[in-house]
Amino acid sequence: MDCIEQADGVMKEGIYPLGNKPIADVTAGLAPPLPPPVAEDWRHKYAELQTKLMSLSTNSKQLVAENSGHFIIIDEPEVVIDAIRQVVRSVRETAKLRGRNL
Repeated sequence: MDCIEQADGVMKEGIYPLGNKPIADVTAGLAPPLPPPVAEDWRHKYAELQTKLMSLSTNSKQLVAENSGHFIIIDEPEVVIDAIRQVVRSVRETAKLRGRNL
């Protein structure tokens, strides 16, 4: 989980180090098949990473691909397309991310 360490390093730079740049976090809704004790640890670390990612910007939004595991772009491409559209709209309109949470 090097990602958590990297996020921690960026967070030390200050609160919301990315300002209001839009972040659309597309999260897998399905956990990988793991033994129960490992699965619980994985869920905790995954949730921690998502929280840290969302806290990098004041303009962030989480979209959950409920029926997808790691390969969201293959399992639910419409969720990824929606996230991209929301970020582009946010930049063009200089506005907060909006739209539906999936």
